[in-house]
Amino acid sequence: MVMCRLINGLEVGSTPTPRTNTPNKKKIGGEMPDRDTTWVVTGVDVYGKRFVIKTKNYIHAIGINVRRGSVWNEGKNGKRRLVTRIWN
Repeated sequence: MVMCRLINGLEVGSTPTPRTNTPNKKKIGGEMPDRDTTWVVTGVDVYGKRFVIKTKNYIHAIGINVRRGSVWNEGKNGKRRLVTRIWN
């Protein structure tokens, strides 16, 4: 038996409910990207100059602080698929 009491109308001391909806892994275009895919970050910096950054790590590509630009997934054949676009 779980002892609980009400404080300001809220139940305190009860057991938490388990999470039922756990987040899934990030999927791009319905499929998981290969390990050898390249992530490309393109954009314009604060001075109006264009830049391109290529990386193999998805977390690194998403974590780049972009003022205005895009994050692309570049496949083995060289085609790019848009992952996200940033407009600030």
